Amino acid sequence: LTTSRADRVSIAEAALEKTASLLDNSTAQFPGESYGFAGIVYSQLAAFDLATNQTKYQDTLQNYFRLASEQQPVNFSGVLNYGFAAAMAYKTYKDPMFLEYARQSWWWGRLNTISQADLNTGIVPGKNFTVCATCQAITMAGGTFYVSFP
Repeated sequence: LTTSRADRVSIAEAALEKTASLLDNSTAQFPGESYGFAGIVYSQLAAFDLATNQTKYQDTLQNYFRLASEQQPVNFSGVLNYGFAAAMAYKTYKDPMFLEYARQSWWWGRLNTISQADLNTGIVPGKNFTVCATCQAITMAGGTFYVSFP
């Protein structure tokens, strides 16, 4: 690489700033049906701070998570990007608020993941259909529903 570390950090920071400027100030989301995409940006902001050993985006992310949780209350259901972003933010800042968001997302994912017990009964709680134990000779245990529709 011929670009200095300082220049690479500056380029990455400018890209993150530009991307974050596209988020709606009242929702911390991109316009339209793109709820999950903002979660990816959140994780990149936290990763930038981790890589550069700073807390530049900590307050921003606290606000973004608060606003995002108002769009999808409690657990960011349906989008695991927020769980990853929250875990990354917790790793970066050691702020228990981010750990709580990560836990909420994990529990949502767990509730939408097929367990062996579900397969034994053929019924997944919250779903209006039965589940086969295998698909092409591979267990369905551990499979996670992307959305929580019944």
